[in-house]
Amino acid sequence: MATSPLTFTGISRFSDDLQAILQRAVRIASLPIQKMQLDQRSILEQKTALGSLGSAVSGLTSSFADLGLLGARGAVAATSSDAAVATALVTGSPAAASYTVAVTSAATVAQAATALTLADADTTAHRANGLYQLTVGSNVDDFDLLATGSGRTAGTTGSSTPAPPVSVAVTFDNGLSGSITAELDSFFVGTAAVAGASAGDTVTVNFVSADATINTGITTDALTGGEDATALAAALNAKITADADLNGKVSFTVVDGKLKLVEADTVGQGFTFTSSSTGTVATGLDGGGTIGGHSAQEIAAALNAQVALSSSLTAAGVSFAAVGGQVQASAASGEQFTFTATDTAQGTGFVSGLSGKTRVAGYDNTLTGLGDYINSRESDLGVHASVINTSSDPLNPKYDLSLVATSTGAQTLTLLDSTATDLLPAADTLGTDAVFTINGGATITNTTNTITDLVTGLNLTITGAGTATITVSKDRTAVADALDDFITNYNTALTELNKQIGEDAGVLTGSILVRQIHSTLRSITGYGIASGDIGSIAALGLELSDKGVLSRNETTFSALTDSEFNDAVSFLGTTTTGFAGNAYGLLTQITDPATGGIQNQQSFFDQSDERISDAIANATERVRLLTSSLQAQLIQADSLLARLESQQTLLVSLFAEQRSITDSLR
Repeated sequence: MATSPLTFTGISRFSDDLQAILQRAVRIASLPIQKMQLDQRSILEQKTALGSLGSAVSGLTSSFADLGLLGARGAVAATSSDAAVATALVTGSPAAASYTVAVTSAATVAQAATALTLADADTTAHRANGLYQLTVGSNVDDFDLLATGSGRTAGTTGSSTPAPPVSVAVTFDNGLSGSITAELDSFFVGTAAVAGASAGDTVTVNFVSADATINTGITTDALTGGEDATALAAALNAKITADADLNGKVSFTVVDGKLKLVEADTVGQGFTFTSSSTGTVATGLDGGGTIGGHSAQEIAAALNAQVALSSSLTAAGVSFAAVGGQVQASAASGEQFTFTATDTAQGTGFVSGLSGKTRVAGYDNTLTGLGDYINSRESDLGVHASVINTSSDPLNPKYDLSLVATSTGAQTLTLLDSTATDLLPAADTLGTDAVFTINGGATITNTTNTITDLVTGLNLTITGAGTATITVSKDRTAVADALDDFITNYNTALTELNKQIGEDAGVLTGSILVRQIHSTLRSITGYGIASGDIGSIAALGLELSDKGVLSRNETTFSALTDSEFNDAVSFLGTTTTGFAGNAYGLLTQITDPATGGIQNQQSFFDQSDERISDAIANATERVRLLTSSLQAQLIQADSLLARLESQQTLLVSLFAEQRSITDSLR
């Protein structure tokens, strides 16, 4: 433990002795800390040595993984006579063969650009209503950049009060999630047909608007008797027309002999009503009720009431408003999302105007906004948009939108406006499929340039028109390279292992892990099988020196016949069988990052290091407390000694003076 020099500054002549006492006590108390620090240094050295050994053994494990994969593929390679036409990738164990690939065309992506030549990309609305339909293959997005509905229709059809009420459900996506459903009041139909009118009877209906600004009632003139629903409706409507607050806002019609009370579509709020009558007339209105219309204002208000119940929608500033007789959505600056709507009309003919399209909020109705929205849906639609400037004159730009499909193949690519005009002047079907034959067979058409199912274990990639020969054959060079890689990593692991064995063994000497690695390396080089011409690594040309170092005899390896080479591939096996599989299985018991011996040993070292660090910290604190306590005690002792010294000096002085007086009297 590195400690600062202890300095005891006393006032007595014994202060140096007291400092020596303090230093000796601290040195004795610090001895356990010094021992623990030595232990910790030893652990660090072991961790460093383990890291070097582990790295070498992991490299050997990777060599056998590669060797096993090569063996699993039959040690074959695929080559192309013309990579500009086609290439091949071995993914399994294809049979040795040659394939003539004649390519008419490679697959290309569909791409096209508008011909709008706009002077700017960020302010001009190329289509004022913001309505578009983008088609990419089978993907179709019918969207509205202004998030404004169209075609709203108030529901007035029906012979009974809608129950449950009509509603519009809105689902948010692409930036927001969740859904809301707003219910809307509609017309009211009397509970029974009008009947029993007698002379002198009257009917009263009182109305209160939703905002309470209208609170008024009407009463018919005395009836003549025998009035039916049509006559009573006429009598009531006459009074409504005469009332300035109600005129043009509500009216009665007749359906199936019953009174039907309807709010005008121009009214932005609903009414509650009550009704009473005198005499014997039965109106079907006695229970009262509510009426509402389906104006843009009422739809927006009902939707906003539901938004207020959602914390996420409220936080995003989602709001609906009436614009030009339609409903429009908006949100806080920077918020971008889409929504779709579903109407439930209950047979009334109600249409919110929001359904049928993807409504888009947060994107400008400009070329840039259009491109940004399309790119926000790139993964869904399969197309990427870019704003391009086709002008060579920087003072007179001509902006357009380029669309490029994200996958190859012939497919539809159109961008229609609300008049069904395609803004992409190119042909509707763009892009091309890969068209080719193999060995003169039938013409094959594929939407992509990578073909995975024509030859087992072989992927074919079309790169261009022309003819190429794909040759699949045994790859001696790949096997030689894999063996050389194994030899290099084996020898590296052996070198690191030898550092921990023998008279000059390192800090890991005697470790169970070292013995396990040593045993594994011996098992690898000693592996053999009884079948085939190749039953050991020696038959492959691998040789061991007297010190256990591996090398490859190129002459022996090159002399292998085709039959012997096939046996060699079988001997190598896969990552689970044969020479490679045996070695890989043994080594992964050591190198597995979760359960291997190296990881277990590393975890043990880490835990020991942490435990010693904690113990050192605790012991250091005890020494600090001891030092503080001793210093306090020694300061008190020094002070006491200093006082005694002062008294001694005084006494000596007094005795000396007394002796001097005595001597003078003699």
